[in-house]
Amino acid sequence: MAVVRLEQIYPLPGKQLAALYNKYKNAVWYWVQEEPLNMGAASFLQMNLKHINYGIIGRKASASTASGFMKVHKAEQEEIVNTAFTI
Repeated sequence: MAVVRLEQIYPLPGKQLAALYNKYKNAVWYWVQEEPLNMGAASFLQMNLKHINYGIIGRKASASTASGFMKVHKAEQEEIVNTAFTI
């Protein structure tokens, strides 16, 4: 498993991402974010990172950035982390 932290999404570091993609060409790639799928960087990357095949892991799309309930938030957070490291 390799974890890549993307510090900058604009301008998108295309050359560096392409080099990593070539280095790990046999890997299955995922974008992991804590925000709901309709927030955060996921939608931007889907529009601008078309040359890399990857999946997305995050909270389901929502009108709110958080559920408002700590118990629900913790369960969602645990699901994101567990999915990212066990997929």
